[in-house]
Amino acid sequence: MALPRHWRIGLVAAAWLLAATLPAAVRAQSGDGESLRQACFGPGGTDRAAVAACTDLIASGAFAGPALADILLRRAAVVARTGSPLLAFDHPPEEDLAAAAEADPASAEVWRRLGLWELARNQGGPAAAHFSRALQIAPGDANLHGLRGRALLLAGEVDAAVEDLDMAVAGDPGNAAHLAQLGLARAASGDEAAALDAFAAALAVAERDPEVSALLGEAMFARGRYAEALAAYRDLLDDPDHAGPAHLGTALAACALGRVAAAGATIAQSLERRLFAAGDWRNMLLATGYLEGEVVTDPAAVAAVERTAEFDAALARWLTDRCPTPPKD
Repeated sequence: MALPRHWRIGLVAAAWLLAATLPAAVRAQSGDGESLRQACFGPGGTDRAAVAACTDLIASGAFAGPALADILLRRAAVVARTGSPLLAFDHPPEEDLAAAAEADPASAEVWRRLGLWELARNQGGPAAAHFSRALQIAPGDANLHGLRGRALLLAGEVDAAVEDLDMAVAGDPGNAAHLAQLGLARAASGDEAAALDAFAAALAVAERDPEVSALLGEAMFARGRYAEALAAYRDLLDDPDHAGPAHLGTALAACALGRVAAAGATIAQSLERRLFAAGDWRNMLLATGYLEGEVVTDPAAVAAVERTAEFDAALARWLTDRCPTPPKD
């Protein structure tokens, strides 16, 4: 028998009210929960929306153990990526990472992420401790040995760093990051020949992260290996995060090799694209005695410097003299 119309309306209203007042834990496991998970982990939407969705999932109390750890790791990653002080104040990534470790202490990934957080803050000792926890769970993992080696090197434990990085390279011989870090560790141990071998091996790897190429450019230039430095810097000329310093390094390395025309072309490109502005080059010419005046450091003042005939003449002399660099302090 069909229900009277006013009864049907009452039942619909009661169902809506029940859904609206369900505990958050129940809603998080329902269709609403799936949409929250999509918003938290999915590729679409804004970072703020992702953080809000992750926060609702965490607050629901419906998740524990590895599932909760995944949500905490996701929120920490998104907040860190935004660089927003307000989001970081409301949801400090280090607190989310610590909570993830508490929720799922048997996860190597949780400890790896904690180590990376400390490494980004230049805290070598704590980072190494977290990577050690990860290695207890995933022994022999080449990437973890490489990360712990880098942390140990930062902490000044050179011999232990060399040992870890040797294991990382043995396990993943085509990893340019491990090879570059091994080069730094070998150099710190006083073995320059082995350091150069590691740097050269890293340069031979076609696929390198920009940070690795920047490290290799600096390391090779400092050792007078200008051709290798030039190759590393050229990889970065179009990288948005490294283009300015890469143009400087490319020009200096080309000059050191006697390729003055190539150095001049690189400088012209940097000026045209405003990657290493006239103010930056003027400071270089001032520091090396090719111009007279005061060095300007304020970014607005550096950007306001215009090219002049005096600047161009000084730059030409500097190039002819093969681009001398300022004396080190």
